Amino acid sequence: MSKLCTSSKPIKEGSVRALQKLLRGATAAEIGVFYDDQRDVVDPLPVPSDEALQADLDRENDPKARSMKLTDLVDLSFLREIEKAAFSPSSTARRATAR
Repeated sequence: MSKLCTSSKPIKEGSVRALQKLLRGATAAEIGVFYDDQRDVVDPLPVPSDEALQADLDRENDPKARSMKLTDLVDLSFLREIEKAAFSPSSTARRATAR
């Protein structure tokens, strides 16, 4: 759903149609309001922040878990690369001209 809400204006109509299938009974006008409201709020690539993941570790009851660092467990660099490539100004311009 985040991809549908963060898409550029030319595909709003397609996003509204897709959301209508998910939200049975909602009109295009109702979903259009939802789309416009959420487009600027939803992260383009919903990736948890390093701080949020570390906070989860810090709340653990097990002392071993609390002593661990996020970098000991996960490598989010590939997600950061996807985010850079997919949402960079140049890739956004390429997608807009391809339509």
